[in-house]
Amino acid sequence: MFFSKPRLKFYFVVFCFLSLFFSCKGYGNYWDNKDTLNVPPPATPQNQVVAPVFVPPAGEYYPIPASVTVSSTTPGAKICYTTNGATPSCDASKTACAGGSLDTVPVTTLVNGSVLRAIACSPGMADSFVTSGSYIYETTVPTVGTPIAFGGVSDSSINASWGPASDNITTAANLQYRIVRALSSAAIDTVAEVDAVSGADLVQDYTANTTSIASSGLTALTTYWFAVVVKDEAGNKSIYTPQSQQTSSAGTVGSPSFAPPAGLYGVAQSVTITSATAGATICYTTSGISPACDGAKTGCSTGTAGTPASIAATATLKAMACKSGYADSIETSGLYTIDTLVPTTGAAISFGAVTDNSIVVNWGAAADNVTSTANLKYRLVKALLPTSIDTIAEVDAVSGADLIFDYTANTTSGIAPGLVGLTSYSFAVVVQDEAGNKTLYSPVSQMTIAVGTVTRPELGPGQKLCLHFYEFYATLAT
Repeated sequence: MFFSKPRLKFYFVVFCFLSLFFSCKGYGNYWDNKDTLNVPPPATPQNQVVAPVFVPPAGEYYPIPASVTVSSTTPGAKICYTTNGATPSCDASKTACAGGSLDTVPVTTLVNGSVLRAIACSPGMADSFVTSGSYIYETTVPTVGTPIAFGGVSDSSINASWGPASDNITTAANLQYRIVRALSSAAIDTVAEVDAVSGADLVQDYTANTTSIASSGLTALTTYWFAVVVKDEAGNKSIYTPQSQQTSSAGTVGSPSFAPPAGLYGVAQSVTITSATAGATICYTTSGISPACDGAKTGCSTGTAGTPASIAATATLKAMACKSGYADSIETSGLYTIDTLVPTTGAAISFGAVTDNSIVVNWGAAADNVTSTANLKYRLVKALLPTSIDTIAEVDAVSGADLIFDYTANTTSGIAPGLVGLTSYSFAVVVQDEAGNKTLYSPVSQMTIAVGTVTRPELGPGQKLCLHFYEFYATLAT
């Protein structure tokens, strides 16, 4: 029996449809994990309320956010939540909460360790998936700056300085430092030992935004060890490795001090050099050789007299002080690294999972001539127009909900929550090195999917997905 091509096509389509129909529970068809389809997690099915979004998102904070907004993009949805880890629920009418769930939003009762769980409901629709997240004190310790260095050494005092630390949450201005001294490094080489020091050996207790201190009342020709502990606002602490310095003999000129101290800078530095001994002559070099005073101790036989010293490129600054009738000071030395090169951006911004209310943003790791990859920091922002965030100044000015996260080290992805379906968002990233130099990743745009859109799902072993509507078309060759 022979059939025409149109009739063959019709029978083939009917056969495929019936095969698919009876292969599902209820109706539709399954797509199991054996298929080669590459798919992200599914979005909210049709006729189901969109799951709530937390702003700011769950994570590590200090302090814990005073207010968290919980919302669903489904119009008029009822939000029910708990803060103790219990599963929230709505009542039968789906207009009120049940089972001890709360509905006062924004949430203002979170404490360290709170587990916020929320569900969204609406009459005539399936309840949303439950959104869950923990709000905890951050546990990342600060990153110490350049090591402890010394200047202003006399027979009874030593000036200690160190590079400012950095932290993933606490600003540099709010980091606090404790500095202590001892006659051996073993006595102060742990955070606990530094915190236990008191009395005359406690040079300075925790004080914000300070990176130098003078320690007085010392004994001539004695070696002292100094240690610094830095603490962030959450109480996390890091220790700078102890360093030692010997006081000079009695009648010796106080050794020079540098301001600003040696370290990493993004611009040329004008360094003021001083001695605690009044009327002392300062001699310095930036070539690596040691300076020296002349026979009269009123000028320099090697190096430049006076202050300040101009450091336009990376150099080691060495200085000494002298005065007639006194023994010359010991030499003070410090490395000034002048880094004016901006980081090199990595791969351009791209996108991972896209739903009706969130987008995963990715980018390649940057590289720098001085700062290690792990210490480069990134700022991720969003806007409705790429022209709003296509300069570094514009990205740095973004705040509020459009700031996805501020400068954070060693991260190359972020999730933008609380978005609106079928809306185009632009994303930009700025990378910053330890000297403060910055580079912009060009903004890239991505549209969210429509509310209720079924996206290609990721399926585990033995899982199947039933699609409610599917068509096959075939053309048979004769």
